[in-house]
Amino acid sequence: MSTITGETEVRIKGKLIFTTPKAKTKTIIDATKWYREEFSKLAGAIDKDLPIDLQIKEFQQLEEELMQGCSASLLDYDLTSILREAFALPSVDKLKKEIGGAGEKQLKLVLEKLQKLSTDRKWFEPGACFAAGTLVHTKEGLVPIEQIKIGDWVLSKPENGGEQAYKRVLKTFAYEPTTVMEVCGEVPIRPNAFERIVSTLNHPFWVVGQGWTAANNLPKGRFTDGEQFELFDGTYTKIGGCGSIYAADSDGAGWTPSYMGDLTRPGLLIDYKNNKLIASEAMAIERIQALEADHPLYSQLAIEEAERSETNYPYLKLPVYNLEVEDFHTYYVGKIGIWVHNTNCGFFKL
Repeated sequence: MSTITGETEVRIKGKLIFTTPKAKTKTIIDATKWYREEFSKLAGAIDKDLPIDLQIKEFQQLEEELMQGCSASLLDYDLTSILREAFALPSVDKLKKEIGGAGEKQLKLVLEKLQKLSTDRKWFEPGACFAAGTLVHTKEGLVPIEQIKIGDWVLSKPENGGEQAYKRVLKTFAYEPTTVMEVCGEVPIRPNAFERIVSTLNHPFWVVGQGWTAANNLPKGRFTDGEQFELFDGTYTKIGGCGSIYAADSDGAGWTPSYMGDLTRPGLLIDYKNNKLIASEAMAIERIQALEADHPLYSQLAIEEAERSETNYPYLKLPVYNLEVEDFHTYYVGKIGIWVHNTNCGFFKL
């Protein structure tokens, strides 16, 4: 297979499958959008007359050519490794072990899994935001994110490190209700007390020693391995674990488990629209208790199962907001001031 550079036609038996973009014409966000759109067409493009093992190989080859074309289209080719890592297909051997069995039935399931691209947004894709009420550190003090205006000054720091400074807000963003989760950082003066931040799944937080990390890739649960956030005053604080927020019956209300993720025991019921605790020992509604408690947080399986049942979607959705900050592209959220990125406004080079 020859290397795809730019603006290349990819065909099977003379039939055009896709044409790659011109070289060095796309940001990583635009390239990702193109990749997702074209990937969704690959399942219908492979030759169904081939034996199933050859269909798998043909699909893998098409995906590799798709990724090569997508990579070649990047304005910054150094971002190729990030793109490839984000959309790496699982190996056939790994899928065989997961599926079990043998023969043609097993291979058909392998092909089906290869053809399913996660709908979960990557940390560099648009849509990374915070719920209303999230406090932002500004020149005038702590201000809820939804109240910040263009021209306001927020505390910021260069995205790759450096001296802090107040920077202007260039744009503000408001989005329709989006699935959110809970991110917790320990309050420095109150050990074992944690501040809760309500974030979209893909918002990047700075993790000491690791760098920018999407919310849904942060440590899960209360017992972490000592990972830390960086705060507005330059100190570090322990990540207290992150968790899903389940939708309750009333609008804007969400429920979180208190006992090791056990959905059948009491948890916190919170009015997230007004940032008020409703009850500290509330039981989850029946449809939440019915979920398998051993699902990994926001696993692809859990997300796919939920999305197939829109009327029974278990996770809380809230209107969300973000800022575009001049020069440094970062700001600090929560009373404790956790350092976060404004990645909604474009992509930065790590």
